Amino acid sequence: MDKNLVKKEAKEIVKKDFALIWLALGINFGLSIIYSYLFEHVLVDFKYLNLISVGFNLLTIPFSYGLTKYLLNIARSQKSKIKDLFYYYYHNPIQILLLSLLLSLLYSLGLILYIIPAIFLYFMFCMAENIIVEKNNNFIDALKESYNLMQGYKWDYFNFLLTFFPWLLLGIVTLGIGFIWVLPYFTLSQKLYYLKLKEIKNPPKKRGKKGKNK
Repeated sequence: MDKNLVKKEAKEIVKKDFALIWLALGINFGLSIIYSYLFEHVLVDFKYLNLISVGFNLLTIPFSYGLTKYLLNIARSQKSKIKDLFYYYYHNPIQILLLSLLLSLLYSLGLILYIIPAIFLYFMFCMAENIIVEKNNNFIDALKESYNLMQGYKWDYFNFLLTFFPWLLLGIVTLGIGFIWVLPYFTLSQKLYYLKLKEIKNPPKKRGKKGKNK
């Protein structure tokens, strides 16, 4: 995988669609602020706080998959709409909830077995969300396809993510200001990596020559 090429293309997309990307990320950020305010200030002494917190998290899962759909469209230079963010509240919601819950369970199990198994499991199934969004299939198929897609590329993707460490550090040392650029750049780069990896693993079939001279 040509990491520099992926990052260069991601930069160009972010420059072109900066406002569109931040429109979606801003809504996501707003939901995070609402969550933090409610559970740290408003409902802090509420009797069923943990139950409400779980319910709120389940309610936001379809939005995160809608955000993936929105960003994948931008990465493909296709039209993105705000309604894409809410697509999974009424399309395939059970499958994406089951996928999220199973991934959380797998990562938690990996952490119980120490950090290395958790990292390995993450890179094995990290593309499942993109796959289920793109193909609208069931969660088991998404996990299988992610496993196959990441065969031979777990270490490559790990190194790809590491190249963003200086950018993430820039966001921290600028007290968050740098994240205005870094966050969409980092997010789009991950989506592009998925699309490029899919092309590598599933190259378009070459058409045979029409007609042969006798």
